[in-house]
Amino acid sequence: MAMLGAQPAQALTNILQNPPQLPLRQETTSYTALPSQAKVLGQGKTLKEFDLSIEYINSRIRNPGERRIDQVRLRGYVGTNTSEDTPFVAPTIEVNPGDTVRVNLKNNLPIVPNCKVSPEKINEPHCFNGTNLHTHGLWISPTGNSDNVLLSINPGEEFQYEFNIPPEHPAGTFWYHPHRHGSTALQVASGMAGALIVHGDRKPEADGINQFTHGDIDTLLAGLTDMPERILVLQQIQYACLDDEGEIKVRKDLAGNVVAWVCDDEDTGGIEFYDSPGGNGLFGPGTWDKSGRHTSINGKIIPIIRGDGAHIPRVKAGQIERWRAIHAGVRDTISLEFRKSQRPVKGSIRYVKASEQDDWIQKY
Repeated sequence: MAMLGAQPAQALTNILQNPPQLPLRQETTSYTALPSQAKVLGQGKTLKEFDLSIEYINSRIRNPGERRIDQVRLRGYVGTNTSEDTPFVAPTIEVNPGDTVRVNLKNNLPIVPNCKVSPEKINEPHCFNGTNLHTHGLWISPTGNSDNVLLSINPGEEFQYEFNIPPEHPAGTFWYHPHRHGSTALQVASGMAGALIVHGDRKPEADGINQFTHGDIDTLLAGLTDMPERILVLQQIQYACLDDEGEIKVRKDLAGNVVAWVCDDEDTGGIEFYDSPGGNGLFGPGTWDKSGRHTSINGKIIPIIRGDGAHIPRVKAGQIERWRAIHAGVRDTISLEFRKSQRPVKGSIRYVKASEQDDWIQKY
């Protein structure tokens, strides 16, 4: 994974932008819970409702190691403002402590024939078009129509989730993704993950001697009104193209070792299974390194952080920025570093193979 700072004008074709914000279907600020429900429904002051669909998306993903752009067909979240330029990162959901949040999730994926599994095999890969919605890190109920990972929203079905965020919930950076047993990795590896931001404006207070009420981290930054904020959703989108035998197309070195998964011009990459007929699977140990794929950032491969000065904040020396980083991948660890080039850079990291990026960075 790599990001670039300011680059020559001719290179500015892959600009990093924040994921689109999921717009409200409705917001009811006069929403009031009954006293008996107040603890369950948070403050009972605001009801926020969102619409979110899951569909197959036809698009393209840059493959720097092969110096090409691959055609892909992957499952993805679709919201009102979903970007056609970066469809494989979900829209951002923004809420506040005390909100009652409803998400209308519609599964528009096609029905898979003969999709059945016995209860004792529920955790084995199966029924890849069944899904659900899980939030990562929120202090909310895991039962009923709340954050319940045992639910299965099958193709053609629609379900309304209700997340009752406690009024004492801290502000912070969280995320959401599918967590249906049997299809989680396959769907998350398609880019089905998005940021969930809880905003807060509570300042710390002293209640007495050595007694304090914690405030929100947002208040520490309140004076920086012009501070740019960037959301970075890091993902490993593990698509593959298949040959006539149903095996993953690969490129090998002279010793016969797989060094990259490849796609030809007539191919469309996808993620439709865990293991191919020959056992050359998508999700086994070491498969991500063999794929030669790059970790994406907000659906882009090796994006450039620059901004146009209008819709996207420019990077400025001495400027304080807030970066919210979310590791929403399934097959690689992330070590986030900021490095200044020690010498003039020759060439561009945008065309460096994933396996050679560390050496390239150490060199410059």
